Amino acid sequence: MKAITAKQKEVLDYIKSHLCEHHSTPTMFEITDHFNWCSQNSAQEFVAALRKKGYVCTVGRGKNIKLNNCVLTLEG
Repeated sequence: MKAITAKQKEVLDYIKSHLCEHHSTPTMFEITDHFNWCSQNSAQEFVAALRKKGYVCTVGRGKNIKLNNCVLTLEG
């Protein structure tokens, strides 16, 4: 996996903590709300960057986020 930026790590950590707490990954709206961003586009861009770097994958129309297993075992 490629290295991620500090902000990408914050987003990834939020996704992981949301998964542990709620037993599901957050929606783009929940990510947007958590970081107080004005647009869901920011959340989509961060998730896309994490997907390209191999940390998450998206299912369906890109709305459902799944963590790659290695992220949970190596960093979780």
